Amino acid sequence: MIYYNSSDVILFGVFPKKFLKFSELTWIVTKRPGHIWHFISAREEDDTIVVFAPKFESYEDSVKIHLSSEAPSRLTRFELDMKSKIAEEKIFSDYVVERPTTNTAVLNHKYTYLRSEGLMSREMGTELLKLDLKKEEVVAKISCSKECIFNEALFIPRTNGTSEDDGFLVDIVYFPSSHSSSLMVWDAKTFQKTPLFSANLPQRVPYGVHGIWFQNLK
Repeated sequence: MIYYNSSDVILFGVFPKKFLKFSELTWIVTKRPGHIWHFISAREEDDTIVVFAPKFESYEDSVKIHLSSEAPSRLTRFELDMKSKIAEEKIFSDYVVERPTTNTAVLNHKYTYLRSEGLMSREMGTELLKLDLKKEEVVAKISCSKECIFNEALFIPRTNGTSEDDGFLVDIVYFPSSHSSSLMVWDAKTFQKTPLFSANLPQRVPYGVHGIWFQNLK
């Protein structure tokens, strides 16, 4: 749980795993203002909770989502000290990123995939990044062979996969030059640039389309 305001510091609200009432909520205060749309994952380290999320240093009330004028968001590591009730934070990538996706079968993630706008804000993103959250570094990236704009990639685990990143990334990609969209699939483990599958769609699909994957649906 989190409360944030573009001009005030961020407050994280933390409940115990087996909470029974609202009074058990603990507020953790950050030292800087900002805005967060999406979380990636979190893990416990003794009396500290480590949280990963793309963070905007500021955000306008006009909500310029998906516009090139939207403020940049960068991958941030928060350390929530449950004793002092104060959070420290560190940006560990210069890339502007958003819309994280992970293997939902894993609680303590090593890998996350994010849409990237490069080193400065622009309309949506021109790359997909694979990040190692343990080493806190970009390990691979995919860009289109020609100008394209990625939307919101979804990680799909491989049936009987042998590792956390054993799966696929699926996204609906927009090509401005032809004003068209394609459904594209990549290998999330090898992260090879060439997609495993690509299908042209009959019309452009607008930004912001969300998806979910149902395994073994009959």
